[in-house]
Amino acid sequence: MSALYLEILQLRDVQNDVERGYRFEQAIREIQPWDRKPPVTASLASEQLDGIFLWKEQAYLIESKAKKAPITPGSHDWEDFELKIRRRKANVVGLFCSLFPVSKKVFIQAEQLNRDGHFVIILAGTFWEELNYYKLPIYDILDYMNLFGRTKFLTSPPPINVVVEWFYDKDRTQKKLSDLCKRNSSTFLRRFKASSHEALYLRREIDAKIESYAHNLKPQVIKKASDASAQICLVRDYSGSGKTTLSINVSESKEGFLGTGVAANEQDIDEKFANFFQSMGQHFGLLEIISLNKPVVFVVDSLDEANQDVPRKRREILSIFKCIEDLNHYARSFDLIIFPILIIFTIREDYWRDWESVFEGRKRHDINKRISSFTATESTKAIDRYGQWFNFRITNELTSEAKQLLSTPINLLIFSETNHYQGDIEVFEIWEGKVIDLYFTRKAEDIYKRHIQGLTSNVFMRLISLLAFRVVADKINQLNIGNINSIISSNFPILEPYSEEIIHSVASEMILIRDPDKPEIFRFRHSRLIEFLLAYYIVSTLDKEKDLSKLDNFAQISFDSGIVIMFRIHDDIRYICEKKFPILLKQIDDYYSKSNIFMSRKILRLRSDLATNRPTERSDIYLILKNINSNDPEVVEDAFFIIAARSNNQTKATILNLFVSAFNKSNNFHTRYKLIAKLEYHELLLNELVFSTITISSLAKDWEVYLGLIYSNNLKSHFSDMWMQSDTKKSFELIIAKSPGDDWNQVNKLLNAILTDSNFILGDA
Repeated sequence: MSALYLEILQLRDVQNDVERGYRFEQAIREIQPWDRKPPVTASLASEQLDGIFLWKEQAYLIESKAKKAPITPGSHDWEDFELKIRRRKANVVGLFCSLFPVSKKVFIQAEQLNRDGHFVIILAGTFWEELNYYKLPIYDILDYMNLFGRTKFLTSPPPINVVVEWFYDKDRTQKKLSDLCKRNSSTFLRRFKASSHEALYLRREIDAKIESYAHNLKPQVIKKASDASAQICLVRDYSGSGKTTLSINVSESKEGFLGTGVAANEQDIDEKFANFFQSMGQHFGLLEIISLNKPVVFVVDSLDEANQDVPRKRREILSIFKCIEDLNHYARSFDLIIFPILIIFTIREDYWRDWESVFEGRKRHDINKRISSFTATESTKAIDRYGQWFNFRITNELTSEAKQLLSTPINLLIFSETNHYQGDIEVFEIWEGKVIDLYFTRKAEDIYKRHIQGLTSNVFMRLISLLAFRVVADKINQLNIGNINSIISSNFPILEPYSEEIIHSVASEMILIRDPDKPEIFRFRHSRLIEFLLAYYIVSTLDKEKDLSKLDNFAQISFDSGIVIMFRIHDDIRYICEKKFPILLKQIDDYYSKSNIFMSRKILRLRSDLATNRPTERSDIYLILKNINSNDPEVVEDAFFIIAARSNNQTKATILNLFVSAFNKSNNFHTRYKLIAKLEYHELLLNELVFSTITISSLAKDWEVYLGLIYSNNLKSHFSDMWMQSDTKKSFELIIAKSPGDDWNQVNKLLNAILTDSNFILGDA
């Protein structure tokens, strides 16, 4: 439509009068709205009609003129039109459209027609420039004129910005779009928004970032921009960092942007996305968005929880991206290089690899592992805010360890719920396992208030841990009443008559939450609770059955679930065992240290933590060192990189032993040389064991890296002494003889430079 507006303006440059007139008539017909059939021309016995059409049960008659000379009341162009209107005795609305300006007296003549009971509208001259600038649909002009033209005898529209402000009144438009956003978010908010959200939500650095991204997508900013801003934002962080809380807050924001959101595991989110913009009306709400000068921020929360059918969910996301491309194409007809929308995806860092390919190569903002913890300033404010809401106050100075633990949003929430109505409290020793353990201990004690026969605190813990195991095994955080009843009747038959009361009690304690849309469905309120309860279930099972081989099965189920993080479960197992089963703890750690199922993933996680400057816990280093004799080359290699990390401060002897094991077992010959580079910081390059291990390598790359480090660290003299005192020269010649090639040229040059103490430019071929 708006492309036609520009086309109309460009007709003024057409020199041929006949061609200009014909094309103008055609364009005027094309921009009109219509009910049943588009505008058509009509030839009657004594007159020619440039266009007639029906819209909103009202007949319209078009007269189109593209003459450069101003039209006057006495010209046949106007007189013919006036005659056509008078003949039809107020049964039609007359549209007199002129590409060029008309005489002021024509407007006076038209006003008289309107006062006589007819109704004509003149669209001429600069009207077309304004229409092209504002891209206002012509039907808005007709609606405005049908109201004010008839009541005030207006013959032409006022400046179009007046029409825009009347049609798109900011207060009414804001309410209309806000209601649509809220309706779109309703399922997500009903399921996940806590009643305490407004009281507890703390504005953080990430809020300012999102507002900044949204600002760059405001229509007025986009109009002036030469380059398109990113329309995708990825928030990747660990469980418990507050991603869903952030999503809720963004979904309800109406100030700097129009927020709305869905949970990733809702069905057909691509259809929901498309339907949302279609529900905004003509032009996908673009005119309303422009009038408010606010972009839409659409959140898709927790991709990691959409694990039931990942391929299908990937297709839905790709479909959303295609929809955004279509919206962008549409926005260009309104002089916007892109549509004013930012779409935010949140995902647990541990599951990012499952989704990486979907986002690869797309222009986006990445917020990676930036909200795992409150900053020092945020943490102080958060503790005060949570204390006010939950009615407790910490009276002593917290230790640095306590501050660090409570800086994680989920830990602070669980700690606060545990200390609800405790008043003034002192907090000394505190760690994550203790916080969650105390939380469940108090929940178990509260269960006695329910007076359900046979439901003791021990039975309560066994029951909810069984429910946790069930959702992990089923790979979905969802339980229906039938599942819960079945677990109760199978494991606690004496409690079967009280199933309904028990379910109600567990929900009342806010461990399980009922789905507001499906009352028969429950879910655990947070994966962190599932992890602790699964650890409790594992420890209880092992203590009862004495079968450590089940640990591999538990680990595999956890890794495959897409719900829990096995390494957190392992930390909880350690805490529970240290408190109640110290002998079992040693047996579990011994078993896990030899389990490739567990250790291969554990070590990858620890390497990822090191990449974000998180030092390895002593208990994890102990676990790795137990695994030094693993038969899995990749596990041993990754273990070496963890032990050799500067932040882990391990002894040279420990690093040396693991290096030799990793180097000898490595089957990844193309990257084995990376192990050698780690020895530089620990001053082990000239250790005899290192020397003897590397100098029997048949890979030129190993030699090149090793000799390069010897040269660059000015260890030539010491190396030469070791070389001369050993039989390495002979073995070196044999190695080259067995695998000759150009790769060894660089090695020979390096070796010669070291042994003769001559100059060598590293990197020379």
